[in-house]
Amino acid sequence: MINRIVTVVTLLSFMLTTLYGPVARAEEAGEKGEKKQESRGIITIVGGGGGAEEDEGWSIVRLTPIEGRVIVVSEKVGSEVDLTERNYYGLFQGETIYKSSLLQPIQISVDGFKSATFIQLPDSTVAVKITYGVGDRLRNRSLRLRKKDELKYIRDYFDRFEEINRGTYKLRRDTPSDSTSQYPLYTEQKAVFEETVPFYRVAHRMNIQVTRKDGGQVRGEVIPTFDGQNILVETDVETQKISRDDIAKVKFTSFKGGRMMTNAVKLSLSGALSGALIGALSAWQTNTSVGESVLWASTILGAAGFLTGLMTGGRNRGDSGGEFTLGPVKEGQKKEKRE
Repeated sequence: MINRIVTVVTLLSFMLTTLYGPVARAEEAGEKGEKKQESRGIITIVGGGGGAEEDEGWSIVRLTPIEGRVIVVSEKVGSEVDLTERNYYGLFQGETIYKSSLLQPIQISVDGFKSATFIQLPDSTVAVKITYGVGDRLRNRSLRLRKKDELKYIRDYFDRFEEINRGTYKLRRDTPSDSTSQYPLYTEQKAVFEETVPFYRVAHRMNIQVTRKDGGQVRGEVIPTFDGQNILVETDVETQKISRDDIAKVKFTSFKGGRMMTNAVKLSLSGALSGALIGALSAWQTNTSVGESVLWASTILGAAGFLTGLMTGGRNRGDSGGEFTLGPVKEGQKKEKRE
């Protein structure tokens, strides 16, 4: 009897972990995503995935104006790192042959890279403005450096690249800095641009509720098409074209039942398999019927997996769930609700 109680408690622990874990992570991810909206800027709709290299569907993004002063890190590259210099120095391509924790800001991977400029922001922090895109669809992102000292390591990387490439020099945190160098050089040249931060991508059909600025609402299934000005929502009666400028709020509910059910079935099968293994193990330990133990253990964890699929199906970021208010973002704006 005691052995069976222990086994049941173990199964319940697995079930609670299966149910609560994904839900908690989804809620946490949603809250983090919404906290970004408390910054200044404007929430709007753009074509593609919010990243300039993605053409399908449309996205809800924050566009934020940023202004700073240009910093010339090294005379080897000047005020802007172009595509040729990026390829020569192996910048913004992820980890290359030369890897150093001191160069993390320039060792990230950027698809569609066009140029990069180091800037000093109004709060005196340092960032790198990255312009990327395909064709004439260009967008900007900014990446803040943790410490200003990182600029000195990046300068040394440019200035001594040939030695580093030959293996005769290695960047070290304790390497004395060249106090006679005028670089990095903080200039008076202004850098003004608009940063694009993606929040939510519509890449397939899903349920949506659109609230117009006049208070009217449209409920239906969104079609992942954007002509630069309008989104399409298929209702029971017709397909409506809604201008982006007329939208006050969009709310995504759950994705289509077939997709949700598929997700639930997959998790139920996974849970049933885990239950069978646990049931067989418990029967071996307690000298009880293997068939009986496998049956009820598979049933419990299979049901838990099925419920998890239904509960978390509509919470996956980028698939469904979320409410976004379009327009200017106010300081301290109340956090949007997520489904």
